[in-house]
Amino acid sequence: MFVFCSSFLYLPVRLAPSFVRSFFVHCSSFLRSLFVFCSSFVRLLFVISLSACRATTARVVRTCPCGSHCLSCYDLASVSF
Repeated sequence: MFVFCSSFLYLPVRLAPSFVRSFFVHCSSFLRSLFVFCSSFVRLLFVISLSACRATTARVVRTCPCGSHCLSCYDLASVSF
């Protein structure tokens, strides 16, 4: 009985480090790919918002009341007193 119990306990103790190591390797690779996906998504949102901001700025410059390419004229025209 003692031999069976000791061999039964020996196997999980012997395999535990390799299981833990493989678990951390798979976990870290999953977290790394999740980080890459999230950073790509954030970068895409930043590029989209920057292009939308540039498009809005270009529209403001084209609709400037004085006809020149300045933002201050548009700011003065949009202020209501």
